[in-house]
Amino acid sequence: MSAPYPWQEDLWARLQELAGGARVPHALLLTGPAGTGKLALARAFIGLLLCESATACGHCHGCVQYRAGSHPDFHEVTFEETDSGTLRKQIVVDQIRDVSAEIALTSRQSGWKTVLLHPADAMNVNAANSLLKTLEEPPARSLLLLVTHRPGALPATIRSRCQQVAVPRVAAEQGIAWLREQGVANPEVAFAFTGGSPLRALELAGSGFLQQRGEMLQRLAAVRQRGASAVTVAGEWEKLALHDVVDFLDAVTEDLVRLVQTAGRGELRNPDLGNALKTLGEGVDLVALHRYREALREGRRLVDGSVNPRLLIESLLLPWAAGLAGTVAEKMLDRLLDN
Repeated sequence: MSAPYPWQEDLWARLQELAGGARVPHALLLTGPAGTGKLALARAFIGLLLCESATACGHCHGCVQYRAGSHPDFHEVTFEETDSGTLRKQIVVDQIRDVSAEIALTSRQSGWKTVLLHPADAMNVNAANSLLKTLEEPPARSLLLLVTHRPGALPATIRSRCQQVAVPRVAAEQGIAWLREQGVANPEVAFAFTGGSPLRALELAGSGFLQQRGEMLQRLAAVRQRGASAVTVAGEWEKLALHDVVDFLDAVTEDLVRLVQTAGRGELRNPDLGNALKTLGEGVDLVALHRYREALREGRRLVDGSVNPRLLIESLLLPWAAGLAGTVAEKMLDRLLDN
């Protein structure tokens, strides 16, 4: 079996060696940038362990069960569905207790007992504490495989009890070639905008969001020039996915920082919008841009909660109406960072 994605071949070879040499730890923490295929790699590795020949042959009883989602020694922990049909925003303690009880039992097929937990940083405090107890006294021939692109959000006590495996950033040449094979128009732009995350680039290309950036930049400029109100533009952008809007504002701000610091010679996340970005960035203070990026990081955290999308977008646009400079903008940024 080959790696799920071409940029994972070297890491996949290491994981195969780990499985084949019977040196599998009781807990693995798979980390790396978002959109680089960590979850697919984790699933493939578990498939190796559950295969009767340890090759992920695809034909044995273990592989057939795993592919069908019915293998009795595989358990997946992720966001649960609520009674109302929505997904929880956190992984809760009962989920961890249930899976810990399962892997404490004897393997149903005399092999590995496996758990895939993702995104691991979504565990609440009680869930993390419950997992820690299992990590301290792991059952024999069991694997807890945690996946996250935010390892720093996990308690240090959990990180220290896992063998960490980092998925490296995707080389531009390799990521762009793959996107081109998937039929993505302007793969260079898609790859650059996502900061080198091919799967995220493929998602945004498929949704049509990448084609909207030029118009969004015009509207952002209109807010700064007082040609449009932050409230009006927030209403227009409310129909978009909230995390896409935050990503766009972050990419634009990062580009402006690079333009200021490199006198226009830096590589941009919006390389096709360079001239419009230079116009937007005229007179913007570098310190204000860095403070605004802090506000965006806070905004990204709120996206995963129960925030009102329109109010968050409006709050992130208001500093632009104040020119990202001066007392008014400072107070707006402080309010965002304090909420």
